[in-house]
Order: sequence, then structure tokens, then C-alpha cells
Amino acid sequence: MSNRFHTVNAPDYAHNFKCIGSECPDTCCAGWRVDVDKATFKKIKALDDTPKLNRIKSFFKVNADPDTLRHGFIQMEPGGKCPALTEQQLCDIQSELGEDYLSKTCQLYPRQFSHAGDEIEMHLYLSCPEAARLCLESDTPSNYSPMDLSIPKGKLLPSVGGFTTKSGNAVPLKAFMFWQVRNLIFDLSSVQSLPLWELVLLVGFLCEKLQNYFNTEAEPQQEQDEMLVLKTKLAALDGSFHQEIEHILPEDRVLGLRALYMQVMTNERMQLPGFKDTEFIDLVSTSFEGYNAFMDGKESSPHAVWSAPNAVIEKALRNFLRNEVGLDVFPRLQDPDLLSQWRKIVIKLSLVGFYLNGLSKFHADDFSQEHCIRLVQKFSKAISHNSAFLPRIDDLMSKAGIAGIAGLGILAR
Repeated sequence: MSNRFHTVNAPDYAHNFKCIGSECPDTCCAGWRVDVDKATFKKIKALDDTPKLNRIKSFFKVNADPDTLRHGFIQMEPGGKCPALTEQQLCDIQSELGEDYLSKTCQLYPRQFSHAGDEIEMHLYLSCPEAARLCLESDTPSNYSPMDLSIPKGKLLPSVGGFTTKSGNAVPLKAFMFWQVRNLIFDLSSVQSLPLWELVLLVGFLCEKLQNYFNTEAEPQQEQDEMLVLKTKLAALDGSFHQEIEHILPEDRVLGLRALYMQVMTNERMQLPGFKDTEFIDLVSTSFEGYNAFMDGKESSPHAVWSAPNAVIEKALRNFLRNEVGLDVFPRLQDPDLLSQWRKIVIKLSLVGFYLNGLSKFHADDFSQEHCIRLVQKFSKAISHNSAFLPRIDDLMSKAGIAGIAGLGILAR
């Protein structure tokens, strides 16, 4: 590990990330807002007055309510493209002035940093096509190891939160719970014989039990926390939880909730035209065409199911889930509602799974991992970075009766 540069703990796929520049199929310099930190903003505005530099300076505007990290922003062109982006899909600011004149947003994307105990972790936003490819293709998505960055230790790494503990000190109970729950998810998501939707249910039940335990016990104990996690893992591995599923979600209830889910997704599709990313809208439309074709063929194949197992989709969803758990720093210790935290992750998983299943029906034998990568990347850019969309979907699902623990199973099934 370096003494001069920041070292982070990162999943193996993130070690291999490198911006592919002009070869990128979807530039990160278009389609959203780019905030500029105060230090970078001041450096830009202090540049000499030359025609070229004045043009660059004109891109930068002050926020209405500025702070240190969001002092200003880059005024995008009417079509949503960054004015500094050249015809070769390269950054004019970086080529003219160097990386030090880029905002922290531009320097660090698609990297996200968070505190996890006495370490800093790094995950990648899958709205970046190359990050999505590396993550979804990875065969070791939950293997973490130290990684040296090119950022000197004198520069602060912007963190999205998490929790900190001091090396050598006793681990607080809730921090202990964090590692227990996350390791459980990573371990069980690698068990191919355990259906993903069963894993979703298991973790939902565990969140509920842990939540109740911490809320009712005056002095919670580490041993009890560990026992709850261990029992959950054993129930998954010995098959006993699978046997309980029929009582938790009998077939008639599954069919009824699936019909409600399909209706919610159909209604949700009507809201999508407001999104700027037409490629994502096209993917959703193609997905629904796949479902429509499937339903038209049900008369000749009455036993076909709308979410039939697909190894390509299964791998993509498991890797997507692991990355979302990392990005969300789940379970977030400052938020006592573990079940709501988990539900938000599951809703994203369910939307990706729903669209991918439709695409697989549309493309049939031509469906491939490339379809998964493109959908996940476009979904992440259009929806995961949209703070208003997911709460609306959560509300729609709840109003339709797809709520509680059983609802989690339907969302992921």
C-alpha cells in the first residue's frame, strides 16, 4: 500500500476500470447536471483572459445556493451535452488545462467512496458503460482487495457516508451487524442453487428480526445478532427455508400479486416518456413488446412462465445486487429501518429483472450479455440517479398491495 496516495478497498472488477474515452458508447458528459466544487470553480475563474480560456470560463455558473462541493455547475447545451465535449468525445478542459482543472465530479466519476469501519471502500456507478461491463461480466464480484489510487493523501476523498471505527478497538455492535449482514448477502448470492428471490425474502426476514431485536432489547448482545444471521444462513443452505415458501407465498397469492405487479409496471411505463434518454425508453418499449409476444403465444404454450430462469440474466442480477449493496453502504447504520433500506434495493433489482426478462423474450436466442450491460447502464443513468423516480415506484407498489415481506418476494421473482 502507498504512503503517498489514498488506498481503498474495492471489488476486483473495479481494479480493472479505466475510462475508454472516445470509444465509450455513451459519454458521461451528457444527460445530467455536473456540479463543480468551490476550489475548482475559483481556479477556472482565475484563468487568464484569452479567447479560448474565456470560452471555457463561460461554461461555469454559480449555484443559487452554493456550498463547498456544489459551488457551481457547468451550463449544459440545450440538448444536454457538455459544452466542453469535443467532436472526438474528449474533454476540452482536460486537454487544454489538465486533470487538476476538472471538477471533483468529473475527476472521480464513476467512482463512489464510502467509509466502512477503518477502511474506505470504492464502488463504481453502473451508469458508466465500461463500469457496467466490468461488473456484470465479473466472476468474482464480491472479492474485495486494497487498491492504490492516483489521488494524493493530501486531497480529501469525497465520501457518501457509511460509518467509521478505529483499528484495534472493539467493533461496536451495529458495525458488527453491518459486516454480518453484508457478508451473508455476498455469500448467499454466490450459491447458485438458491434462487435470487428466495435470497431477497431471507434478507427481508432477517432485517425485520434485527430491527425488532434492536428496538426491543435494552442491551443488545453481539452473540444474539450473530445467531440471527447464522440461523438465516443455515435455513438457506439446508433447504428448510425453501420448504416454508409455499406457506409464505402460496401459488394462488403469487399469481394474484404478479398480475398486480404487471399492472403497476404497465402504468409506470406510461410515465417514462418524460425521460431525456430516448435509448432507455426504446429498451423499455422493446421489453414490453417481448412480454406482449409472450402473452400472445400463451395459447400454444400454456405452461410457459413470464420469468423463466435465464443464466445470463441471473448472473447480471446477482452482480447488480452485490454492487447496489456496496453503493448503498447497506445496511446503513444511521437509518434504523433496515427493511425499508432493503426494499429500495430490491425495487431497483426488480425493475432491472423485469426489463431484462422482457428483452430476453423479444430477442429470444439472440439475447446476450450485451443486452444486459446496455439495459443496466441505461437504467442506472436514467433511473438510479433520479431521486424522485424510485420513491414513486415504491409508493405505486405499496398502493397495489405489493408490500411487506411477501411483496419483496414478488418484486424479485
